[in-house]
Amino acid sequence: MNSASVVIYPSMQCAFRGGTHCPYCWVDYREEQTGVQAPLGWERWRDFLLRLPPSVVDVAGGEPLQYPGLYELLASIAGKHEWALTTNLLNTRNYRRLVEEPLAGCVHITWSYHPFSPQDQRTWERFRRLREVYGPVVTASVVRWGNIPVGEIVRLFEAQGVPCAVNDYQPPQGNQENDVWQRCNGGHRHIVVDADGTVYPCFAFFELRRGAIGHIDSFQFAPVKALCRQECGPCYRAPGNPFRIDLEPAEAPVEVPR
Repeated sequence: MNSASVVIYPSMQCAFRGGTHCPYCWVDYREEQTGVQAPLGWERWRDFLLRLPPSVVDVAGGEPLQYPGLYELLASIAGKHEWALTTNLLNTRNYRRLVEEPLAGCVHITWSYHPFSPQDQRTWERFRRLREVYGPVVTASVVRWGNIPVGEIVRLFEAQGVPCAVNDYQPPQGNQENDVWQRCNGGHRHIVVDADGTVYPCFAFFELRRGAIGHIDSFQFAPVKALCRQECGPCYRAPGNPFRIDLEPAEAPVEVPR
């Protein structure tokens, strides 16, 4: 049984660069603010992940299929970790090897379907091929933004027997803290890692770009849950989510007089 969950963003480059840009994409916004960094080599990611306890490694982005060495990375960790992948299927780099040389340890592949992206018959064919190779762990999700109707898209998936979740877009939340303190798995059994290797305890701090707890070259999980009062998204509190945070009520920390 895996004891930890790790979300990594090996490449923050968006697949729509130079083409269609979703108006709500926080990745595109970040690219405009900071520029696109050269990705770390997959061997550094491998060395980091193999130092961790058995985990579910969720590869996200940006577009992970654009990351050079994605297949080699997944192949190198498959003996120790399980893996998941979220992709818009618009880029064929790494895709062919994933279907022609299937890898063990896959727990989930999600086609992240965006109404603004240029989906066509070839994209659907890639999705069907993934389903043939990896089975029912390949599902779909569609982003609902503003008044864009997504019902027909969901019905299209359901007509083919494919589960399709609807994710309501939420803009970056900023620094939102609760009045209630809690003990959190962030940094203890759950982390989110940026493309430059910076480690954050959870997506909330990753989104804020503060509260970093290390770098992949030296990071180790903390032995106990940390005290926290940062607001996190409902997906991280959902039962059955392998990346759930598992919050526990806690007393406020005692301030030491100076």
